[in-house]
Amino acid sequence: AGSAMGGRCEPRLLSLLIQRAVQSCCYTSRQCRDPPTADWLEGFGGHVGLETFHGIDGLRVPADEYIRMLLRAPAEQITVHSVIKKHRGLSASNPYLQPSTMTYEVTVRPLELADRVMRMAANIAAEWLEDLPRIADEDEIRWEEHWDEVREVGGGAEGRKTRLPAYGIDHDSSDGSPYRGGNYELLKALATSIAANDTAERLGRLPSRLGEVELLHEHLSQHSFSGELQTNAADVFFTELIQRPYSLRLAPSAIRRSEEEREAGEKEGLQ
Repeated sequence: AGSAMGGRCEPRLLSLLIQRAVQSCCYTSRQCRDPPTADWLEGFGGHVGLETFHGIDGLRVPADEYIRMLLRAPAEQITVHSVIKKHRGLSASNPYLQPSTMTYEVTVRPLELADRVMRMAANIAAEWLEDLPRIADEDEIRWEEHWDEVREVGGGAEGRKTRLPAYGIDHDSSDGSPYRGGNYELLKALATSIAANDTAERLGRLPSRLGEVELLHEHLSQHSFSGELQTNAADVFFTELIQRPYSLRLAPSAIRRSEEEREAGEKEGLQ
C-alpha cells in the first residue's frame, strides 16, 4: 500500500487506508452472502461498529499493528444460527408455517482476510492517486463560486449554471472499489485536517500572524474532523471558512502594549 501511494505513507493516511479497506471487505463479504465473515472482521480487535463508521479515525490501533494482529490471529470456527422462513411465497400470516432455525459452522481464516484487506488497500491507494488531483480542481471551482457570490446579485447563481462539478463519482454504483466516492470524501477530510493544523503551526511561528492562528483554531474547534463526520465535511469546512466575516484581531504583544499603556495612563491620572 505504501508503494502504491508513492513511498513512505503518512501514519494517519495509512490508518484511513486500512480502515476503508476493512470496511470494503465487510461490504464485499455481505454481497457474497457471507455475513459471518463480515461480522467477524468488523469486530476484530475491538472494532465493533467500524463497518458503518464514516470518519477518518476509525482504527483503534496503528494500521501496521492491525495488519500484524490479523496475520497472527488463528483460524476460528464460528457457529451460525440462521432463521429460515417456511412460507416462501405463501401467506406470511399463516400460524402453522413457523420459521425454523438452521445451524451451521463457518471457518474464518484471518490470514486470508489479511491478504484480502491488503489487496483492497492497494486498489484504494491506486484510486486515490488518480483522484487526488481533483481536489485542486474542486478548490479552484470553490473560489470561482465564492467570487461569483461576491460580485453577482443573487449569490452567483448564473455562474454556477455554467460550471460543472470537478468530481461527481457516485458512492455506490461507481467503478472500482465499493465505496470509492466515500473514500475520496474522507481523503479530502484527512487532507484538510492535516493542512489546517500544519498551517496553524507554521503561522504560529510568526508573531504578526497570531490573529490568523487564533481564527483558524477557532474554526477547527467548530468543525472538528474527529469521530463520525457529516457528508462533505471538508467542503463545509472550506465554504464556511471563506464566508467568515473579516475581523480585527490584535496580536498578544499588541494587547500587552495596550494594557501597559492603559495602566501607565491610570497611574498618571492618580498622580
